[in-house]
Amino acid sequence: MAEKKNTIYLDIDEDITELVGKVQASNQGIIALVLPKRAPVMQSIVNVRLLSRAAKQNDKNIVLITSDPTVISHAGEVELFVAENLTSKPYLPEKPTPAVEPMADDEEELEIDQVLPVAGVAVAVAAKNMKNAKSAKGAKKSKIKIPDFGKFRTLLIAGGIALVLLIIFGVWAIFFAGSASVAIKTNTTEKTANVNIKLDTKLDEVNVDTMTVPAKNEELRVTDTGKAPATGTKDKGAKASGNVTLKNCGPNSATIPAGTGISNGSSTYISQQSVSLGDGNFDGGGNCKNSGSHVSTVAVVAQSNGEQFNSGPRSYTVAGFSNVSGQGDSMTGGSSQVVKVISQADVDSAKAKVTEKQKTAKDDLIKTLTKGDYLPIEESFTSKESGVQIAPAVGSEAAEVSVTMTITSSMMGVKEADLKKIVDKQYEQELKDAGANISDYGFGQARFTPDKDNTNVAVQTTISIGPKLDENEIKSLVAGKKAGQAEDILKKKEGVVEAQVKVKPFWKTKVPKKDKKIKVTIEKK
Repeated sequence: MAEKKNTIYLDIDEDITELVGKVQASNQGIIALVLPKRAPVMQSIVNVRLLSRAAKQNDKNIVLITSDPTVISHAGEVELFVAENLTSKPYLPEKPTPAVEPMADDEEELEIDQVLPVAGVAVAVAAKNMKNAKSAKGAKKSKIKIPDFGKFRTLLIAGGIALVLLIIFGVWAIFFAGSASVAIKTNTTEKTANVNIKLDTKLDEVNVDTMTVPAKNEELRVTDTGKAPATGTKDKGAKASGNVTLKNCGPNSATIPAGTGISNGSSTYISQQSVSLGDGNFDGGGNCKNSGSHVSTVAVVAQSNGEQFNSGPRSYTVAGFSNVSGQGDSMTGGSSQVVKVISQADVDSAKAKVTEKQKTAKDDLIKTLTKGDYLPIEESFTSKESGVQIAPAVGSEAAEVSVTMTITSSMMGVKEADLKKIVDKQYEQELKDAGANISDYGFGQARFTPDKDNTNVAVQTTISIGPKLDENEIKSLVAGKKAGQAEDILKKKEGVVEAQVKVKPFWKTKVPKKDKKIKVTIEKK
């Protein structure tokens, strides 16, 4: 009775490991392996050799059902039977052999001792040629060519090395190459989270019970100098001075205090001492007399510098005393000399230039904290001035003012991991009841509101709450699965809305079984 056979249909994307597994698992001695057109796995002689070896090791007779000339050639080389279809008679393809140049009619067959080494063969050929030459008596030299055994040996070694490399590549490609990336998007909800924390620069570990977080106070101290041109002015000239005789023609006595303005038109002079005048004294014609207790002379000085206050004798009025008049002699000595002096505005301008140079201090502190793996609390930024030196002083005659001062900038920073522990603690029960976890804490867009001492900080952030997904569990679920199967498995998990599995290189169709070759990324939808 004929031995039963097992028919196996090969998928277009199956690799050699799957095919060998099917051969080993077959319980029949004869296996008809139906190949699709140009099956990629059978285009490689290495794979065909692996299949032949597996068949021999498991006492299986394989018949390849194919009309592909490449596969038929490979089958002949490893002595596998081939048939055009399942009903046709199997046959063993001819084994490819190299073409041999036929011997000429006048050439004698060379007998070669099989035990001679390669050099011995060369000697035998040379001796035979010499014998033929003598017998021919001047005939043409023999047409037998001595093979170049050195070249042949080089080609043989090169071919062997190429074959070994090809086998190594095949083994690597089949058993070792391959990686997979798993991208998962989950269905998440957003929630505004508010926590109040305390910052402590001396603390080493976060205390979730007291909501105290270790903090770093990063400082940047810079001493710099700013300069500004003098814009203030000062008149170094002299004030005109002279004497004015005051006369009181009123019914009551009057006391003119020092500092009273005595004016003539636009020119005002200031009295230098207090003067007491009796009540008015008149003659029989009703005219106020020019002498008496109601008349007195007082020294005056011009209100401002300038030649315009120099004048001849003239009359004056007295501010606040309408019944008192004045008659002055010449006013002399007034002059004007305007020079540049330092004003407070000039000092402020020089300080502003120093401050302008330090505008990058905030960005520098952010970079330093970020580089140290701290989350910068930008709202805690402070900048203080100290050691201010102004030269020359305000009011001094100079062309420019120089201000040197030290600016100390500071900013607080905390570890994101510590903040996460605070948020987790505050929403621990809520997450437990929902069977979820926080997938995104939103600290990058969080709002921090510190007090004036940067000790207590109110934190408001938007957290994303989604399903609990364990990366190691995901790897174990997809390991060894085809990409499509792995995606279907992941999509069935609660909260997963999208799953994409990519396998590399292109000839691999399954996710590797080793965890280290699987990369998992989880994002919110």
